[in-house]
Amino acid sequence: MKAKVDSLEETDTYRNEIKVLKDAFDEMQASMKTKEKDIETLKSTVDSMESDVYTEVKELVNLRQEHEKFKEAADTEHLSLKALQEKVLRAEDSIKQLPSDINKLGEDLLQVKANLNKWEENELFRKALETFGKNSEGLESRLRHIEDSLESLNSVAAQNSETLQSFLSKEAEYENKLSTLEQSITSLQGISGMDVTSVTDVLKNLGESQTSLYNDVENLRRSISDLPSSGALQDVQKQISTLLDQGNLQTGQPHSQGYLEKFSSVEGSVDELRSSVSQVDADLKMIRTAVDSLVSYSVKIENNENNLESVKSSIDDLRNDLERLFVKVEKIHEKV
Repeated sequence: MKAKVDSLEETDTYRNEIKVLKDAFDEMQASMKTKEKDIETLKSTVDSMESDVYTEVKELVNLRQEHEKFKEAADTEHLSLKALQEKVLRAEDSIKQLPSDINKLGEDLLQVKANLNKWEENELFRKALETFGKNSEGLESRLRHIEDSLESLNSVAAQNSETLQSFLSKEAEYENKLSTLEQSITSLQGISGMDVTSVTDVLKNLGESQTSLYNDVENLRRSISDLPSSGALQDVQKQISTLLDQGNLQTGQPHSQGYLEKFSSVEGSVDELRSSVSQVDADLKMIRTAVDSLVSYSVKIENNENNLESVKSSIDDLRNDLERLFVKVEKIHEKV
């Protein structure tokens, strides 16, 4: 009986140990279920982050494609501006010849007056000379007016050329900024280790250059508005035609033939000048079209800058989420 009682006491001890082990096992099982839920949550978070990263990469690819299109358009505008500059230089060469022709005309006029003094004794010629003297003052004033108009046109054309030179230099600087932007966008492909702040700074500098370029274009437009129109050149041609008609009244003397030829030469030069100015007007219309195109592209650049700001914010959030994820994973490893 004593042996049986001792065996019963040992059985109670085993039962207590089994109960303790069962409680510990239940606690471990509950802990494992909690950890499995945490792992599922982390997995869902990682999948969501991968989807966000894929979306951002697609947006960056679209941004690069838009930048390529803008660069092609800028190259085309650059070639057009070079062609326009050459045409303006040719027009300036034609304009520079006009003052020398007018000076020659004035010298011929003095020669005609000297020759007319020899014919003062002729009564018919004296009457014609008196008539010519009455009109000579108006003739000289009109010639001076024509010369002043041509000099003003030459001065405005020179200013326009300088403005075009400034515009071309700004356009080259703008192209350099675009090249820098392209390099920055290329570096965006390595998202994990990139510096988004530097890309934002590049876009800000590009925006400042664009604003400066837009101001230069506005100055160019104001200079264009100061350029004499084709109507002014037509008025000059009409004045020369009137002078020619008045000169035809004096064609009774052979000495006025050279004088009339000089007037005809000036009229031809004015025709060439009007043709050159018409060509310049057409080229300036092309510049206006190019400027409008640049303005539309500037809006796209601003949108791209906003998109990059959004990308920066998303990447910062992604980094923060990844850091939190790493912390949770480390905690899980420590618990395991």
